[in-house]
Amino acid sequence: MFSYTFTKSYTLDKLVSEIAMAGIPMISMDLNSDTQFTINTAQQLDNSQQLKLNQVVAAHVAATDAVGAITAKIIAARTFGVHTIARYGAKNVLSGYDVATIQDIMIRTAKVQAALNSGSLYVAIQEINNIEPDDTIITVAKLKSVRNEIEDYLQIPRT
Repeated sequence: MFSYTFTKSYTLDKLVSEIAMAGIPMISMDLNSDTQFTINTAQQLDNSQQLKLNQVVAAHVAATDAVGAITAKIIAARTFGVHTIARYGAKNVLSGYDVATIQDIMIRTAKVQAALNSGSLYVAIQEINNIEPDDTIITVAKLKSVRNEIEDYLQIPRT
């Protein structure tokens, strides 16, 4: 039996699946600690198999790490979204719109606001594209401005 030891956070089922999908002939895995494991094979891996195993392990992201990373991105996107809503709300107030007009804006942009509040920025772009401008309060220019701010944040091409 040949053994290959790695030190890295891991999610067992996910890592075993990734190794199998890479075609590495593993016979067992010893879990030495929460951050160290040994992969056992019946035969010594050739250079290309060792390289592939090293690549698979290096690319592996433990589920808890992935959840944490995605959570941080969602929180950042929500913060951006809340600030965007507040900035456009302030512009509405400074434009002198009365309460009825602001309520109309809120109703017409409710799906955009919900998406921004939840950090669903791609959904916010889609919802902006669904709004019919009235060329008075909700104009093509204003919709494009908000959409461009989101696209800039996401670092995607402007539409």
